[in-house]
Amino acid sequence: MNGFLYGVALQLKLDIRSKSLLITCYTVPLIFFLLMGGIFTSVMPEMGSTLIQSMIVMSVSMGAFIG
Repeated sequence: MNGFLYGVALQLKLDIRSKSLLITCYTVPLIFFLLMGGIFTSVMPEMGSTLIQSMIVMSVSMGAFIG
């Protein structure tokens, strides 16, 4: 488990140093998450509880596909 956590921490440090990976894999999905989450909750406020889970899955998969 320590090896896995070390690998994840090392990969995160390397990704943050690379500006293109930082923008592509982290910033774009986060902006998409905030923008679409704001739009969907303003249209249907009662959908907020299920929207968080679905937008997290969408953001993670978007970052993975782009990266």
